[in-house]
Amino acid sequence: TLFVDKLDPQSGTALEIGSSGDTISVPSGATINLSAATQTGVGGTTAPYMAVQNSGDLAFSDNVYTVLAMTSEIVDSANAYDTSNYRFTPQTAGQYFVNVNITFGNTADNAIDKVNAVIYKNGSAVYYAQDDSDTVGVNYNQQINISGIVECNGSSDYIQGYGRVDVTSGSPYALFAYMSIFKMTE
Repeated sequence: TLFVDKLDPQSGTALEIGSSGDTISVPSGATINLSAATQTGVGGTTAPYMAVQNSGDLAFSDNVYTVLAMTSEIVDSANAYDTSNYRFTPQTAGQYFVNVNITFGNTADNAIDKVNAVIYKNGSAVYYAQDDSDTVGVNYNQQINISGIVECNGSSDYIQGYGRVDVTSGSPYALFAYMSIFKMTE
């Protein structure tokens, strides 16, 4: 046991505690205060992350699940989003927080009967949201949002956003679609 108030390395050098293979333990009840320090190699990272949205109205067929063709990248930290197939394929394994938000509209003065937002992983639905609130009126908009945590293997898993809108008549569309994804820290 060494009792000191401060350890300083020799001038112009770095202080190293332990050697490769050693475990440095901090006992329960002890506090490490790094608030005023430059922190490197400490904590997790929320990268990769991305946010994407549509750049114009997205056409939908009535009552058909459709991939959200979002091509306008807001941010993509690792170039993991492909604007040609609308897939986020992270190359880092982990748990990812996914959010999809869609605002649907309709060209006819009739009800939007039902809207859905879905998070897909590898071509299959993993999270599903539905709103059955009938809306009436020309171009009346109906918004739906869904969030979930999706585990990705870091090599081949991919995530996509899907939507569905059921209308009485008219041509449904998404005037706004947005998806954001980030890796959760451990």
